[in-house]
Amino acid sequence: MNSEATKVVVHRGKLIFTIYNIADNRATKSDAIDLQKEIKACGNPGFSLAIGDQVNDMRFMDAECNVMRVYFTKAKELYFIDVQLSDSVPKMRKAKAFEDRSVMVL
Repeated sequence: MNSEATKVVVHRGKLIFTIYNIADNRATKSDAIDLQKEIKACGNPGFSLAIGDQVNDMRFMDAECNVMRVYFTKAKELYFIDVQLSDSVPKMRKAKAFEDRSVMVL
């Protein structure tokens, strides 16, 4: 959910997400995204889910909620899938060590 509580993305399992807009205490479905299908269409035709692959987290990356980041573990490796919500175009890349983790220095 975004900070203004006007948009919600629900993870439906596997890599399927449903987007809802909220207004006047009512939610209306605006789109559904099958990321596995979209990743295959964007240059990775061999992509498939395996046992143990999982979505760990997801969040909006900008104030306008145009981009959603999915934190995805595949074969015990962390990947970021940034999805442009206007056209469902994903960009998947492997995370670097400590790239998205807080590191406390004493």
